[in-house]
Amino acid sequence: MEEVQSIGRISKFDNITYKQSLNKYKFDGMTEKQMWAFSQGHFQNDLQGAIWFNFLPFYLVAVLRKGHIAAWTLLIGQVFDGFMSPLVGIFCEKTDTKYGQKTPWYFFGTLICFISTIPMYIIQLPEGIPDWIDYTYYILFPVLQNLGGATVMIVHMSFVPALTCSRMRRDVLNSRRNTFSFIGNFFILVLSLIIFQTVDNGVSSFRWIAGISLAIGMVSSIYFLYVIEEIELTNVCKKCVQDLKYVLGIITKSKYAKFANENGEETDDGKVNWKQWFTERLFYQIGCIYMLARLYFNIVSIMILFYVVHTLKIIKNPEELSEKQMPFDVAFIPLLMWIGSLLTSSKLEKVYALIGKKNTLTIGMGIICLTSFTYWVLTPATRFFIYPLAILTGMTQAIILTTGITLIGEVVGNRGASSSYVYGIYCFLDKTLTGIVLYYVCQAKFTGDYIRDVMTKLPFFTAVLVWILLLTTPLKFEQKNKEEALLEENDEIKQLRD
Repeated sequence: MEEVQSIGRISKFDNITYKQSLNKYKFDGMTEKQMWAFSQGHFQNDLQGAIWFNFLPFYLVAVLRKGHIAAWTLLIGQVFDGFMSPLVGIFCEKTDTKYGQKTPWYFFGTLICFISTIPMYIIQLPEGIPDWIDYTYYILFPVLQNLGGATVMIVHMSFVPALTCSRMRRDVLNSRRNTFSFIGNFFILVLSLIIFQTVDNGVSSFRWIAGISLAIGMVSSIYFLYVIEEIELTNVCKKCVQDLKYVLGIITKSKYAKFANENGEETDDGKVNWKQWFTERLFYQIGCIYMLARLYFNIVSIMILFYVVHTLKIIKNPEELSEKQMPFDVAFIPLLMWIGSLLTSSKLEKVYALIGKKNTLTIGMGIICLTSFTYWVLTPATRFFIYPLAILTGMTQAIILTTGITLIGEVVGNRGASSSYVYGIYCFLDKTLTGIVLYYVCQAKFTGDYIRDVMTKLPFFTAVLVWILLLTTPLKFEQKNKEEALLEENDEIKQLRD
């Protein structure tokens, strides 16, 4: 107790000594082994998500030749995913079992993912069955996979603040989690590249990809459940929070929980009534920019494989993909896009500091127009240029999607306690818009000219709309840099101490 009091006294006079003392304090009960176990706990979702976004539409349309069902699968799956994400979070917070609040939901989501993946890729329906059975089969199980995936994603993210009260250690957990996401995507693309060259037909290729990824994913999920003891770790975290509040001198809520929102009105814990978001113009402007960025990302990621097959004609007869070996480029093109995206993402923070987010996004829109024109003029005779074009497309995807996500901070501002409303609404609208567009795209017969139109006109008009929105959208925090952000954080600490 004397040590704790001494820390509090030091903090009033010497900021450096205060921080050094606080850094030595315990923020959670997690060991290094548990931190790594948590970080890879989302790996099954990463693997299944990589298959879904890179190959599912191509698998349904080009390999199984079920284009009429693919449209409904993508629409219902996307809308259901967006609708269920906030509901899972609500139900999770109301759960209380002897295994904890979140662990049962994690187990439920993992089990649903495992059950739904097997019928989608490993067990196919026989020919000649009634259409209603075909529709039910290939809509029900993708929807179930979305349900399981959404459950695991929300629960795994919600574990972070429950396991540690240290912002630095939370950042470490999230950083490692994102690292495994990159590894999962890279693994699926490389695995596909190998299997497409060694297995003699398309159906069997995807059966192997799904089976291997499912086995690895289940091992990672079981390891997570074995190592992460929710009740014990969350109880330690709660105790650390109480001790740190004492150290910081936070004794009563009324003195420190009042924050003024942008309108000068005070709300408890910085929360804003959800209705207030709908009165702000910026909420709609940034929302449209984000949704259009996500739409471009998803459309190009899905349609580029059809473009390579139908427009650039890398094989003579696309109807034979289910019986013949998958082309090399079906896996190599997404891999090049991934490399371009990875290289660009690592440099964007420096670009933001140099020219700002608005100018960065404007440059991204210009590159979209350039790539759209290039996709328009490419022919089977010049298809070699698809390789550098794929890298450039991946770089563009990273620019507009990462910047679109960071712009949501323009809406939230310093009202982080109520940000769940904004993220929830944007997530739902993004998935719904993408589902609707993909539904109409997949309704038509896939020919070379049709795919060329989709790959060029849709991204071009998306870029024009985003550019118009940018011209009319004031970004309040555009000039802030890392130094200013650190000063603000220090001010917050000072308010807590004084």
